[in-house]
Amino acid sequence: MDVAGLMGPGLRTPDDAWRFIAELFAGFGRSVADADGYTADELASLAVPLPAAVAGFYRRFGRRPELTDGQDRIVAPTQLQVDDGVLVIRDENQYTAEWGVADLGRDDPPLLYRHVGEEWQPYLDRFSLAAVDFALCETVFAYEDLWNAAEVTPALVERLRSSYDTVRFPEYRTYPSPGTGPTIWLSAPGKLLRVDQFDRPWIFVRGQSAKDLSELLAAIDAEWTI
Repeated sequence: MDVAGLMGPGLRTPDDAWRFIAELFAGFGRSVADADGYTADELASLAVPLPAAVAGFYRRFGRRPELTDGQDRIVAPTQLQVDDGVLVIRDENQYTAEWGVADLGRDDPPLLYRHVGEEWQPYLDRFSLAAVDFALCETVFAYEDLWNAAEVTPALVERLRSSYDTVRFPEYRTYPSPGTGPTIWLSAPGKLLRVDQFDRPWIFVRGQSAKDLSELLAAIDAEWTI
C-alpha cells in the first residue's frame, strides 16, 4: 500500500474520508468490520445529538481498537461530554490534551484542540479530516514490532522529503504548541512516515511488514529509540 497514492489529490467529503480510513486499516492491519462501529440505534439514544460526520465516524470506526485503545483515545459515545461549549471527542494518552467540536449544528464541523488548562484553538477545519489524522497517527503505533521513532535534524527531514512521496493532507500540527511546525506525512509502498517539526524534529516510521520496517531503518540514518 502507498498512502500518498491512496490519499490522491485530497479528501473532499466525509465519504472520501471513511473510504480512506477503511483502506488504510485494511492495508496496515485488518479490514473494517461491522463490529468496529456503533449502531444507529445506539447513537440515536445519546443525550447529545451528534453532527452527521461525527455520527458517521462512530458508526464505522467508533469501536476500532486502534482508535479507542491506542496512543490517544476516542471517547466512547456514552461518555461524551460538553466542556466550555465543546464536545470532547478524543483524549491524549496521558490526559494532558484533548480534541473536540464546538459547532454541533454543522454536518462536518471544525475540530479544536487544547492542552489541559489552556484555551481551545483550531486544529482542522473539518471533523472528517481530523478523523483521517486520528487513523494515520494510530496506524503508526498499532503494532509495536512494526514501528520505530527517532529525534532527527531539520537537514534529515529535508532529505526524507526528497526521498519519499508527500501525502497531500491539509497543513496542521499533530500536537500544537509554540514553536512547532506543520506535521508532515510521507510514504512509499509499504511504508508510512510522520514528521513532527519541533525545534528538534521527531520522525515516526511504520512498515506494512517487518521487511518494510527493516528497509526504513536501514535507509534512514538515525538513532532509533526501539
